[in-house]
Amino acid sequence: MELTDEQKELIEKHRDINTNHDWWEYTYEYWAEKLIEKGIEPDDFRFSGFYSQGDGASFAGKINLLQFLKAHNLTMEYPASSLFVPPPPTAIHRGVSSWQQ
Repeated sequence: MELTDEQKELIEKHRDINTNHDWWEYTYEYWAEKLIEKGIEPDDFRFSGFYSQGDGASFAGKINLLQFLKAHNLTMEYPASSLFVPPPPTAIHRGVSSWQQ
């Protein structure tokens, strides 16, 4: 069945509807919140295209060990974790404390 000229014009007119925005930003924010709750501080999210096997999402970040162990109920399994006290952050420079540099 061939499309009419009117149908073709409507398709072309609406071809890019809902595609001109960063639809993934909500997903980044959602996962960042969930990771932080679990003791993981994400720095960078990446994803690739949904075209072939192996495509997907990844992130890089830091683990707050004590928060991670508490979030996963592992403090009883690793009792020495209660001795872990992270160093206090010092001067902040461009969002990174000096002890993280």
